[in-house]
Amino acid sequence: MSNIKQVTLKNGSKVWKGQIYLGIDSVTGKQVQTTVTGKTRSEANLKAKRKAIEFDENGRTVVKDSTNGTNYTFKEVFDEWKINYQYTVKESAYWKTMGIFKNHILPSFGDKKIDEITTIDCQKAVHKWFEKVKDTKKYNYYAIMVFDFAIKKLKVLTENPALDLDYPIKASITGAPLENFFTPNELITFEECMIKEVKRTNTLKWKTIFLLLAYTGMRKGEALALEWDDINFEQESIRINKTLTRGEGNRLIIQPPKTEKSKRSVSIKDNQKLISLLKDWKQEICRQNAITGKKSSDLVFPNAKNTFLDPNSLNPTLDRIIKRHNLKRITPHGFRHTHITILFLGGASIKQVQDRVGHDDVETTMAIYNHIMQESREEAPQLFEDILNKYKS
Repeated sequence: MSNIKQVTLKNGSKVWKGQIYLGIDSVTGKQVQTTVTGKTRSEANLKAKRKAIEFDENGRTVVKDSTNGTNYTFKEVFDEWKINYQYTVKESAYWKTMGIFKNHILPSFGDKKIDEITTIDCQKAVHKWFEKVKDTKKYNYYAIMVFDFAIKKLKVLTENPALDLDYPIKASITGAPLENFFTPNELITFEECMIKEVKRTNTLKWKTIFLLLAYTGMRKGEALALEWDDINFEQESIRINKTLTRGEGNRLIIQPPKTEKSKRSVSIKDNQKLISLLKDWKQEICRQNAITGKKSSDLVFPNAKNTFLDPNSLNPTLDRIIKRHNLKRITPHGFRHTHITILFLGGASIKQVQDRVGHDDVETTMAIYNHIMQESREEAPQLFEDILNKYKS
């Protein structure tokens, strides 16, 4: 509300105040205005919105203003909070967060008066969310942000009820992502199956995409955002400086990677198989465009309309290939774990792996490393004996 301004009262205190136009009285035909006052600009804006809603609902009734915030619902505070939040994160992150509020947080708290929500209410909400999602701590973090906004910006709340909660752990979920990879032998088998797939479907696209993910460890969003200028065949490297994600209205957009660590150059010097595969795919695209008369796309993996390939298309395609050849089921992201696993088995250091795949923190890399080492511990006694026998001889 641009006409809300800060004013100084006679006692020297400062408040935010403004006269708000609500509409035309349905009985008198006269314009209706009201004045709102708040301790902060956000509180005054929130009150102005409530006045407009009350006027629409009651026709011509205008409730007297009050600095008491006890009538504010969680949804009303959320609506004010999200205005500021959208300027602090990327578009894709904003809309993902809005989805979390729409599907989980607002159904739990939306219509409740914000000052009546208790810690017990928040704990019950966490348990309810856990039935559908695993990362309840992340969901509650967003709820905490709204409560904090009510405390610090609106000053209509004194304590945050969403703090110090207990987060449940489901055994079936813990550690599951670490099983989402191919062993070296399983990857070799997958490569052999993809040769059959190319003969069957007469396209190199899926073979190139999946093996690119496996050979470089890049995320699928990073792969689908690649342009041919990002692939340097002379220096045998791939530049990763963007990712394909979703924005408002579920539309596909290009954004910088989540963190600076994700911006990197991946060497493919020791993988002539991948280099040849990428060159063959580039020739295949040129051949297809020559036949169809389509304008060439800068994208390495365009769809039939030479625009972004939908990331959601990778999962069902991979599922069909795995089912057809009776392979172990992994997801497209599993190729990233496959790459990391094989690097560790080959003797790469944690730092080398972290830099190559763009992990922002070493904890993610360490989790996979520890899992691999756990499986290798049973081999340690035999390795010890082999070394001793070697020196005895």
